[in-house]
Amino acid sequence: MILYNKTSPNGLIELTRYLKLISPDVIIIENFSSAGNLTVPGWHTIMALGCATGVAHYLNAELAIQAPQQRYPFLDEARQSYPKNIVHEVDAYAHLLT
Repeated sequence: MILYNKTSPNGLIELTRYLKLISPDVIIIENFSSAGNLTVPGWHTIMALGCATGVAHYLNAELAIQAPQQRYPFLDEARQSYPKNIVHEVDAYAHLLT
């Protein structure tokens, strides 16, 4: 499992190289939605999702696109795995547990 949490476009090159290197069978991403103006981190998120989608197709990996709400039933278990309770890592791990 890798957790990607960078808010810079340059991180997309790292993400692409790493995904190609480890060649995962499944890539899980959280669907992005915005109720208002798009922020810079929001735009970077959209770019990361597009990158992960493209790499999944390139690697012929399964792409699982999950709604944010799908992680909720698994948050307690994820928090136990990350005692420092780092929000992004806990959320990402909860998605993995679904």
